[in-house]
Amino acid sequence: MMKKMATILGLAGTVAAVAFTTPTIAHAYDTISNQSTQNYTARFVNQAKTNDGIYKYGIYNTSRSTATRDLNGSNWEHRFIKVTQQATTASGTWVKFSYYGKTIGWVKKSAIEPYSVKQNAIALIDKYHYRGTAMLIKNYASNSVTASTGYAYYGGRKLNTNETVYPTASLQKVITAAIIVQLVNEHKLTQYTRLSKFYPNIKTSADITIRQLLDHNSGLEQANEELDPGRFLTEAQSVQYAISQLNATGAGKHHYTNANYIILAGIIRQLTGKSLEENVQSRIINKLGLTHTYFYNTIPANLTPAVSYKYVDNKNYQYYPLTTNLLSSLTGAGNMYMSPADYYTVQKGLRNGKILNKSDYYYLSNHYKYAYDGGMWHIKSNHMKYSSGSLRDTGVTTHMYLSEGNKTGVLFFSNQKGTGTTTADLTEKTLYRLVQYYM
Repeated sequence: MMKKMATILGLAGTVAAVAFTTPTIAHAYDTISNQSTQNYTARFVNQAKTNDGIYKYGIYNTSRSTATRDLNGSNWEHRFIKVTQQATTASGTWVKFSYYGKTIGWVKKSAIEPYSVKQNAIALIDKYHYRGTAMLIKNYASNSVTASTGYAYYGGRKLNTNETVYPTASLQKVITAAIIVQLVNEHKLTQYTRLSKFYPNIKTSADITIRQLLDHNSGLEQANEELDPGRFLTEAQSVQYAISQLNATGAGKHHYTNANYIILAGIIRQLTGKSLEENVQSRIINKLGLTHTYFYNTIPANLTPAVSYKYVDNKNYQYYPLTTNLLSSLTGAGNMYMSPADYYTVQKGLRNGKILNKSDYYYLSNHYKYAYDGGMWHIKSNHMKYSSGSLRDTGVTTHMYLSEGNKTGVLFFSNQKGTGTTTADLTEKTLYRLVQYYM
């Protein structure tokens, strides 16, 4: 009897326990509607005030994993992003975005504003106090973006534009090299022709080849390089001026010097009976239809070329003159002015048959035998080419960073030298990333 009573009491206890258990209620998640694919660039705004939540795993409150934020918008103010999707829920309109190629998550659309690649390129250039024009190239310029910032001539408040012509500095060297290859095709010399054939009085000239001049492996060094000579020099005089300052360290030794290309310009004069300027006009400018390419002494009076400035003591547009005397001494090595778009046309012309064909291009580049070949540096690991230009004691800096086939890359011509990073880093590590991830 006692055992039976205990059993009954046990069952009663169990029933009582069941009766007082709180039932489980399913969480009501938001439903997603109006989904669409997007493809535009933007930046975060007003996050100091709103601090919107960023959700890695989906739109807020649409699943268990999206109940709480993963990132704070306050840490993303003005970051440049790419929007890839949009959707609507009860809580508002949301966008999915990536940052330099990495998908981050979802945020309310009100947290961002459209912001173009051009706007961001200008912001990045200004951040480091450079002034100039950048050409960002994608798909052989069919989807290119040109961004200009600052003044070509601050005194006259003349803005830099995509038509501004800038001193090219060393970016000119490949043009001189291309004419040498044309003369090789015309059987007027070979890459193995000795320098002594043209300038026998140069020490070790019997041991120096045309190829070594093209690749800066002649062992020649020039004293007082890129210093104002104190007088104006004709083309012929500039060659003799460079030769008078040469020091020969031995053929085969690499030494980057303007003298190699000034001497090549002199060889072009000897072989053609025409000035380098005349050769460039007929062989390059006319062939390509260039409209914003000039030698320093042929710039039309109605055109404002970029003036040389530096950012100094927290001030923009501090004038650092680029003299006519200095430019006159750089025949073949750095006395031309061009727009970035014209320079890109030249790079294409080195392969498309208008200046050289593809076979000639590989000859020009010495089949990438050395790091520097034929007027440019070549990076074998990623099939990119680059060239940097600057002129001593001026604010002029130019940089090219292109794929060997010219499909993608950046040209940045600057007439104010900034701070905090080099022109090469700004071009290759910052602006080029916009091409990779946002264009």
